[in-house]
Amino acid sequence: MRWSRWFLHSMMLPALAGALLLPQPVQAEGWSVARGNPAATGSINIDTSAAQLAQTYRYDIGTFADGSGPVVGSDGRVVLANEQGKIVVTEESGNPVWDRQLNSGFTIKSTPAISSNGNVYVLSSRKYTDHRVSPAVQRVDVEINGFDPGGGWLFRYPVPAQSGGAIATAPLNIMRAPDGAELIVFPIRYRPPASTTTILHLYAYTLTGSLAAHVPVSSLVTPIEGGMSGASGAPTTPAPLVYDGGSHPVSLPVPGVAVRPNDPTVVVLNDGISKIVSYRFDGATFQELWRVDREDALSAPAIKGSETAFFNGTTHYLGFNAFGQINRAGDIIGSHAPPTLVPTGAVVFINRLRRMIVAAGGQYDAGGDTIAPAVASRNFIYISVPRGLVTYRASDFQFVSVYDWPNGDRGGRSEPVIGPNGFIYALAGNKFYTFFPNTGPANRSNAATGGVVGGDVGGNDAGDSGQPKPMNNALNPAILTAPQATTDGGSGSGNAITGGKVFQAQPNAILNGGMPPAPEPATDQPPPQEAALPTSQQFDPPLTQSGKALSACVDSDFDDCGKAAARAFCESMGFTKASNIDIDTKKVQAETLNGAICTAKKCKVVDKVTCSR
Repeated sequence: MRWSRWFLHSMMLPALAGALLLPQPVQAEGWSVARGNPAATGSINIDTSAAQLAQTYRYDIGTFADGSGPVVGSDGRVVLANEQGKIVVTEESGNPVWDRQLNSGFTIKSTPAISSNGNVYVLSSRKYTDHRVSPAVQRVDVEINGFDPGGGWLFRYPVPAQSGGAIATAPLNIMRAPDGAELIVFPIRYRPPASTTTILHLYAYTLTGSLAAHVPVSSLVTPIEGGMSGASGAPTTPAPLVYDGGSHPVSLPVPGVAVRPNDPTVVVLNDGISKIVSYRFDGATFQELWRVDREDALSAPAIKGSETAFFNGTTHYLGFNAFGQINRAGDIIGSHAPPTLVPTGAVVFINRLRRMIVAAGGQYDAGGDTIAPAVASRNFIYISVPRGLVTYRASDFQFVSVYDWPNGDRGGRSEPVIGPNGFIYALAGNKFYTFFPNTGPANRSNAATGGVVGGDVGGNDAGDSGQPKPMNNALNPAILTAPQATTDGGSGSGNAITGGKVFQAQPNAILNGGMPPAPEPATDQPPPQEAALPTSQQFDPPLTQSGKALSACVDSDFDDCGKAAARAFCESMGFTKASNIDIDTKKVQAETLNGAICTAKKCKVVDKVTCSR
């Protein structure tokens, strides 16, 4: 492998003046899977700095599928996996560690995962024409690959093929078996030949490559995401990204799963069309816990502690508790981008109308069209848009800065990621950008060390012209109409990137020698409001907090059994009435609302109930 002298020289950047470096944060767990952690919160609980001081990885890193991106281990090592089937691992500052090329014809269209022992896992696929049958048909082979921390190939095993072509674009995640062992978990979509129906399957693999469990989730018609198809009937094409005066096609990945933090044997997923499903891995199989029909939920979930699995949706966001019941909702214009759970407690959604929406809060200009979700640290929120990487303050959502991608690069296709030591990483124009932690102001030295930090967000995408544009920020327009501090990036020597400007909001600046103008009345959509819980909901079957069948008995002796248990259940869920009650006797372990367990061979259970108010 050849590395330019420029690139190797640039590794000295971390040794720049100490004023540019943040205090060493407490070591975090890294960003080992897509969305940062198994719960898919899109956040990391550390302090970072605004994305301003950057350098690019100048070695050819290939192209990346829309929605896929890097992951970062707890040691700071960064893993990239591209469409040419190559895995590249670097140190957090960009020094090469190792790379591996998959077998010919295999591509990687999903985000990889890093286990706690440092192993790297990727899902690869290969589309080909099978001439062993007549007439010849197109097929897709899918393989799961494992590498040790040093790059040694641990295994490559085929994923059991279903009928038809595979869409292997969902990110890999990590759940746990009941004994605590880590499992690589992911869904794959299959399309039977000559059909517009697709079938979603969920897989779990051990760290040594053994198939631990597999379950068909649902059968769907006309999927919304793009990807590879081995048969006729192309997926519905999502709206293109709009920038530079034109429309640019995009392809959305299959939604990934999220793992419940308080019970990592449980996953929640959206099939991408009409069903939200939760499973528990019992050590041998996936056991379905609940299933809800929701055609209006678009995104993969993000799970907040033991409470709520949030979804972005068509006209509102939704939150489901551990039993599949809606416990949060609000009116928004949503998108397929997963929610972001900011460490401050805020829940943030990105839509295709250039909006960052805070649940039960305000709406802010995201800076451009994007299919990528936001990511967050304790003190900043980052959004990749075609123009650049936008930074907001997490405490009050005020705009901080935007880093304009240089040399015609464009972002908005994959999420940024945050390393455990405060480095920010992003893909734009198939270049890999590393943003160094720094607290220095926007000035010539910052720009010359590899950055192009842009100006106001808003209006049309400015590209690398750096022209400030008005931003429609409902929170504090004054800070965004103030003059901007600008600095030419210059051609510079060493690792400078040419053609850029530095812009930062100056909250105390005076516009044209006078006071900033009074804020204009807000023209955005009204802030989303928390929606009322549904007036009725059917539970089929109702489950206790531990996921067990609901006993039809209300006493610990299991003598007083009947519909009273169903009514008590509805009341515990915030409803006032119970109807359509079915009581049955089954060979299951049932539990009362008070936690008493039925140990008989057969237990009376509430099989179905409709709760209302």
